[in-house]
Amino acid sequence: MMIPLDELIRDYNVKPRGIVHVGAHEGQELEAYVNHEVPRVVWIEANPSIAETLRERLRPYPHHRAYQFAAHEHDGLNVDLNVMVNTMSSSILYPKKHLECYPSITVTNKIS
Repeated sequence: MMIPLDELIRDYNVKPRGIVHVGAHEGQELEAYVNHEVPRVVWIEANPSIAETLRERLRPYPHHRAYQFAAHEHDGLNVDLNVMVNTMSSSILYPKKHLECYPSITVTNKIS
């Protein structure tokens, strides 16, 4: 999470009624969402094996749902997921600046 939920709630006085989390990975933010009693969370993760791990992790939380797909501005478009060495950095966008800043985090394979 770029800005921790604790900070958003504290600094902006927000109380989330729901969250759509795109790029969920393994659900590292789960504890924060549960601690703040966010009533509904939709988790989206494109990598099939990681999405399955996420589903298992969310099983005890009935108001949290994980979906495996890539979010794109065009419906029905076939895209490749660039799976990175650090799977948290995987994306349908090919890494450009990312490789300049983190040259050791490279594409290991692609999933269509």
